[in-house]
Amino acid sequence: MTAVQTLVLACRLCGQAVADPDPRDVVEVAVTGVSDAEGHVHPHRMPSREQLTTCGSCQDVVALADDILSELPPRAVARLGGGAARSRVLAALVGVLVSGSRLPASFVAEEVVGLAEAMAQVGGLAAWSHRVSPVRATQRPPTRAWDHLDADDRAAAREHYGRWLHARLATQRGPVRLEPPPRPRALSAAVVGVGLGCLFCGLAAVEWSAARVEAEGGLRAARLSAWTPRTVGGSSLGWRGTPMAAGWLCPECSAAVEAVGSVGPTSVERAWRTATGQTVDGYAQSRMDDGDRTAGLVPWGRGVLRALHRGKPVPPPNEVPWAHVEGVGDGQEAS
Repeated sequence: MTAVQTLVLACRLCGQAVADPDPRDVVEVAVTGVSDAEGHVHPHRMPSREQLTTCGSCQDVVALADDILSELPPRAVARLGGGAARSRVLAALVGVLVSGSRLPASFVAEEVVGLAEAMAQVGGLAAWSHRVSPVRATQRPPTRAWDHLDADDRAAAREHYGRWLHARLATQRGPVRLEPPPRPRALSAAVVGVGLGCLFCGLAAVEWSAARVEAEGGLRAARLSAWTPRTVGGSSLGWRGTPMAAGWLCPECSAAVEAVGSVGPTSVERAWRTATGQTVDGYAQSRMDDGDRTAGLVPWGRGVLRALHRGKPVPPPNEVPWAHVEGVGDGQEAS
């Protein structure tokens, strides 16, 4: 009596042997060559085909990838490559497994896109099918799941997944206040450093998302990126008692200066209109640190220079842009 030979195929993902696989799970991949121990590729004269299957554990991963994909909006699927979205999501999940981490129970669409961007490549390279097609490695299928991977493969997966988790946590935190960098050092006795707020509108801090801060390289780099250093003549801020002043401009006021091409009344007025939507003509007056009122649109930096000149406390920066101007930040309309 002839014994029936049991068909044994390797799992396309983890590589472990599967006996008598379900024919519906069997796939064929093309093999165009073989690589030796030194990594040299020896092409086949005629491409061959090799059969692979999917083990029970990896079928659960495939099912999770399909579930995730079914919940994604069309826009997210398009960002994942459309027809390539399923393979990218599956490869990303493989990468998570290889890192030694548990698969998250659920994702939102943006997280899936981010996970695929971070993990799809490392997961695709970790799958056993990559060791078979298109060039077959000389190594035999592993006896246990994922045993074809070495320490470097797993370390790379952990590194990529760690970065993604870090970015994911950053997106879940609230906005980060970016105050101006430390007050610019005076280049000479004739240059006065004006810190704490924007030279024009007096804004105390710019708010960025934690993810953006992280992408910029951290808090220090983000502060330097958000704020623009400027050294200007005191007269450009409306104060003739100081030859030069060094300080910072917030993004909106810096954009106004760039649009005008210089620091002066025109760029100050442009920054004011952008922030408030109001024209300069007809609005009331600006409040000084000692309670005085000054007619005309006065940059916050002028009040600082004035206070320093008089030996008085420097006015605090504004939580609302231009709050030192009458009617701004106090619930009143500038008239």
